[in-house]
Amino acid sequence: MNLDELLQVMDRAAANLAKLEAVWERSWPMLPSGPSRVVGQFTNG
Repeated sequence: MNLDELLQVMDRAAANLAKLEAVWERSWPMLPSGPSRVVGQFTNG
């Protein structure tokens, strides 16, 4: 792997990390702050 290929890989990794951070920031408020009981079709409740 030459330097140009390595830099391309690093750029893609940085772009993916930025996307992941954006998803995390959007999803964080939707996560429960503690244990919760979910009642629905996928539980026995």
